[in-house]
Amino acid sequence: MFRFRQALLVTLLGMGAASLLIFPTEVAAAARESARLAFVSVLPTLFPFLIVADLLISLRVTNAAGRLLGGMMPRLFRQPREAAPVLLLGVLSGYPVGAAAARRLYEEGGCSTEQAERLVALCNNSGPAFVVGVVGAALWDSPKVGWMLYGCHIAAALLSGMLLSIGSPMPRDSRPRGTSEAKPLFPAFVSAVKNSAMTCLFIAAFVIFFGVVISLLPTGNGTAGVLLSGLLEMTNGVTKVSTLAQAPYLRLALQSFLIGTAGLSIFCQVASVLEGSGLSLTPYCYGKLLQGAIALLLTLLLSPFFPQDISVMLPITPELTLSSFAILTALTVGSFLVSVGVVMVFSMVTDAAMRKKIRAQKRNDL
Repeated sequence: MFRFRQALLVTLLGMGAASLLIFPTEVAAAARESARLAFVSVLPTLFPFLIVADLLISLRVTNAAGRLLGGMMPRLFRQPREAAPVLLLGVLSGYPVGAAAARRLYEEGGCSTEQAERLVALCNNSGPAFVVGVVGAALWDSPKVGWMLYGCHIAAALLSGMLLSIGSPMPRDSRPRGTSEAKPLFPAFVSAVKNSAMTCLFIAAFVIFFGVVISLLPTGNGTAGVLLSGLLEMTNGVTKVSTLAQAPYLRLALQSFLIGTAGLSIFCQVASVLEGSGLSLTPYCYGKLLQGAIALLLTLLLSPFFPQDISVMLPITPELTLSSFAILTALTVGSFLVSVGVVMVFSMVTDAAMRKKIRAQKRNDL
């Protein structure tokens, strides 16, 4: 069996290398288009959120947020209270910011190994900038459809997170493994920028690689080929759905499924984020499959309420229209500002609590 796997791997690598030599023009064009997608559309919306996610953990904002907002986490998801801001980032930002935040929380001792593995699946979601700005506004010419898709996506993530938590014990109060003191702001910011830049480099590499792979595969333009493209690289498949000769509500449901499952490219991005952490990706795989299936069903149930908005899907264009770009920009900036606000508010809350505790200790000493 092992020799068969080795032979298969060598054969596939040989075919891939031969394809690069036989189709150099197609490969170069696919690489350029994938690079444009990565550096113009994907990374600008993710980079600030990666920085915020790192800062949330480094500044111990998660501790204060857990005390104020984390009441639902143990009951619904069998997660510690400190996971609440990680979930908030996973809802607002986009792949793979939630996975990066979950790893940071785990490394700081905020959750157990089993909880961190489930948290990666729960918090690693597509953000409103892509679902509403690109899919809704650019492809369907309807932000309302985008918000409906985004609502189904997040509801499916929460439901799959609850299903994955069945049988898990209630979390105990977590204690950081390292020092309890938060890092100073400037060193924490420098470290966050450095870590986020490296993560973005990995993301761009995977987007370009899978863009080239898809260009070499004979996927065709049928439903099976489009689904295969989407399961390899989600953004590519979601845009290709518009070429299918299916009813609009079916195309919308297929897009919802692909956004929920995320695809192999994002799986590799998550794997690169978790590399060296010792966390298993098995719960993530189960969670994404569950999320995709639930999102598809929810979309089929809700699409009859948007008959006019989903009557026509716009043709694919390489560039967004001005109105779609404005919506995408507004959503990206708005989501980023909300995340920054979370950091600032809970940093102030933490500082105020520490000052109050110090004053109380001084009064007791007197």
